[in-house]
Amino acid sequence: MDFGQDGEKWEKLFSDYRIHLVCLNEMKDFDCFKSPLKDLFGLVPYRSDKQRLRKYLEENAVYHSLDEETARAASVLVGMKNFEKDKDKYLQEGEGYDMCTALRELVEDGRLEGLEQGRSEGLEQGLARGKREEKQLCYLRALNLPLAPKDARAVAGISEKEARAALRLRKQGKI
Repeated sequence: MDFGQDGEKWEKLFSDYRIHLVCLNEMKDFDCFKSPLKDLFGLVPYRSDKQRLRKYLEENAVYHSLDEETARAASVLVGMKNFEKDKDKYLQEGEGYDMCTALRELVEDGRLEGLEQGRSEGLEQGLARGKREEKQLCYLRALNLPLAPKDARAVAGISEKEARAALRLRKQGKI
């Protein structure tokens, strides 16, 4: 290493160690690791697909009893945000942490969040449709008054395109 003019002072503080970089995204076989890293890195190919990850965990018994450090790292790797808070729930007495149970709960939580989001979006769409239909009905009623179509649209607060849609729906018998 070259530290420039004050090199001697800095060289004493730093060692020139060799470092090996590993790209986990490109590795397919993690058997070369003989430590809990093997189990942790084994999750990498599955981290973005919760269903495949769950299957992988259930097929590999080692994930039913991970040490705390590996379980915590695995929870971060696969996005188990509540693992740290709920980790005691996954501790198997004398065996380690059961990541399979933790992941099942993560998948179920995600499913429930999806259902809630779907309900919320459906409700919003339903309300928007109801408001649109209410304006169309207001327009059609205003046409029965001695108003020009332009004025009826203004009363109902709809555009010319929406007014045509209302007339089309009335003709089809849907309003």
